[in-house]
Amino acid sequence: MRECGPCRDRQRSYAYRGMPDLPTQYTVIEIADGTDHGTWQSPMEVAAALAFAKLSLDDVEILTDAGPAVFAGR
Repeated sequence: MRECGPCRDRQRSYAYRGMPDLPTQYTVIEIADGTDHGTWQSPMEVAAALAFAKLSLDDVEILTDAGPAVFAGR
């Protein structure tokens, strides 16, 4: 099957390939009772949510949609 020029150019463009580059999100869940404390856009917002709820990192589970490399330099 041959493709026309415009279709071929669009498929080779960066915007056409793969998943969009979305910002990382972090969800905070309390381990004791499973309470969802919200979804946040940055580790600083997660820290603020923990401080507001008077919880420590030992009290919650933080789920993220990114790989472990996100936490490497922070």
